[in-house]
Formats: sequence, structure tokens, C-alpha cells
Amino acid sequence: FITVAAENDADGDGAPDSEDDFPNDQSQGTVETQPGTGKAHVNASGNPLNGLKSVAVVEADAPDGYEFPDGLVSYQVTGLAHSATVTVTITFPSDIPPDAKVYKVDDDGVYHDVTTEASINGNVVTLTLTDGVPPGDGDEIVNGVIHDPVGYAVVKSSDSGGDDGISSKSGGGGGCTAWGSGALGMGFLALASVLFLGLRQAFRRMTDRSGH
Repeated sequence: FITVAAENDADGDGAPDSEDDFPNDQSQGTVETQPGTGKAHVNASGNPLNGLKSVAVVEADAPDGYEFPDGLVSYQVTGLAHSATVTVTITFPSDIPPDAKVYKVDDDGVYHDVTTEASINGNVVTLTLTDGVPPGDGDEIVNGVIHDPVGYAVVKSSDSGGDDGISSKSGGGGGCTAWGSGALGMGFLALASVLFLGLRQAFRRMTDRSGH
């Protein structure tokens, strides 16, 4: 057996000291996001945190048509009076677009859109959470603990170019390809007209000669 030393977590918030910019403050901490975009910072306004970690999003479980650039951040706010309300801020490493949505995940893995209940300012999401009240408290139990996996989502980007790499901006259905076909077709028509006139003149000469 190989024994691996556990990473130090001086304040017990769940974030290892090697990632935590606040290793001696249990009410706030930082963790590296699962996509590797940088650090996410959680501040529980003076209330103790534990279980602070970043979580990768399973695409099959996420809302259709959306992606989470900075993944999810999961944590618990502990030591609360039953039914207490707290304010938590999550600072993500990436700027949050104006049309982004904020999602929370309950203990059954169901995503809940809480955009209207959240405040977004730059890359900071502010949430007001009440112990036992879903979807803010993921465990939905009045127990002095708020469980709160959260992340922001943006519409998935799509490639507007065709398979041949030609942009469709010039018109629908591949305008450049249609233009090339039209020019080639007109060239063939011009050549056919010249050949037809030449044959017609040759036929007239033969007719004139046979008539004399």
C-alpha cells in the first residue's frame, strides 16, 4: 500500500491550502475550477464554510443548449440558526455575459434556474439563501446547513460555416458555389452558340454550292 499525505486545510473550509487564497478564514476560500479557467472565490459573509470544491458539469445532466464555462462550485454554509438567511457571493474567474443564467443543483442532481433570484455584477454572483428553502438550500432541510452547488450557464456556441468551410454570409444555400456554377454554365452556352452559328454558315455554303 502507498500512503498519500492529505493536503493541508488549515481553516477546514474544504479548499486545500495550496489553492486557497484565504487559508485561515473559514468564511471564504478559493478553489481551482474543473475546466481549469482559474480560481472561484466563495464568501459566506462571516459564516463558516465546509466542503468547498469545484465540480465538473456532466453534459447529459445539464440544461439542453447550455454550457458552464467555469463549471460548478459546491459548498456548505454551516453553523446557522435554523431557518436563518445568509448572503453568499461567488466570484468566478471569467466575465459573465449579460444573457447568462444562474443554475443551482439540488441533492438529486436536478438543475434549477435561479437567475431572477440572483444578482450578477461583472463576474460576481450574489445569492440570498435561507436554510431549508429550495432551491437555495440544496438539501431542503431546516438543519442549520445550506448546501449550495451553483454555476452560471451560457448558450452553447455553434459553427455557422458549412462542411466545405465556405461561409454562408453571402447568401443562403452556399452562394459562392452557386455563382461558380452559373458562370460555368454561361460559358458553355456561349461556346454552344458559336458552334451553332459556325455549323449554320457551313450548311448554307453547302446548300448554295449544290444549287448552282
